[in-house]
Amino acid sequence: DASGRLFTQFFFMNGYETTIPYDDVIHVRDNYSVNQYMGGDVTGQPDHKALLETLDLNKQLLQGIAKAMNASYAVNGIVKYNTLISSEDTKKAISEFNDMLRNNKSGFVPVDLKAEIQPFERKTQIVDEPTLKFIEEKILRTWGISLAILNGDYTKEQYEAFYQRCLEHRIKAFSQAMTKKLFTAREKAFGNRVELYPEDMIFMTISQKIEMIGLLSPTGGLFENEKRVAFGMRPLPELEGERYMSLNWVRADLAEQYQMGAKINIDAVSVDESKEEENV
Repeated sequence: DASGRLFTQFFFMNGYETTIPYDDVIHVRDNYSVNQYMGGDVTGQPDHKALLETLDLNKQLLQGIAKAMNASYAVNGIVKYNTLISSEDTKKAISEFNDMLRNNKSGFVPVDLKAEIQPFERKTQIVDEPTLKFIEEKILRTWGISLAILNGDYTKEQYEAFYQRCLEHRIKAFSQAMTKKLFTAREKAFGNRVELYPEDMIFMTISQKIEMIGLLSPTGGLFENEKRVAFGMRPLPELEGERYMSLNWVRADLAEQYQMGAKINIDAVSVDESKEEENV
């Protein structure tokens, strides 16, 4: 507007339009370049020129493979009759030869002395596997995705690499963008912020979940329903807010006295006490 305040106008497919101050819009920018608001090129359109060239090359390779397959189904040889025959006799000979091919089960076709089969030596060149793999990986590298992720046969290490490469920075960007727009400068000065915890997105095997729960349970770091959810079980109402921890803990500087049988207070916090501390 005249005062220099920026607005964002939205157009929806049902014809609805609305205008919102840009300060009220949570805007997460990703892969932006020349255009500071829309990303991509100067017009705000995705800059996929390099990717489109690679996709076009991949299309040509696939078309070449299809043509090579069709060529392999074409005429593969000729039958030469070492005599002069009329057009009618030629048609009859072709029909008989096709019938022999159609009814053949052994792979051998008997011919008389007048006929001679001359096969064509056709060398169909198919694109080699390393070239196809290079093109596929070049396309996937644009999005940071490996073939293992695409095929779904990834290992834990491969998923962690995918998470760190493609997901983690976006999750942080969302939390920062929401913190910027949902809190005032004073609220942010007091440490208020939006945090996203993507624990459900992190790949863990059953054995790794058991190990994690075994480490956190004694310290009271997990609610009972969180343990159930980790194994795909529904949370129970009677376990809502319930959390247990082990009492077999002692301060490090008192460990020796404890082992020697001295009467000391074990540094442990009960569930009710921990709740009171949280409320405070």
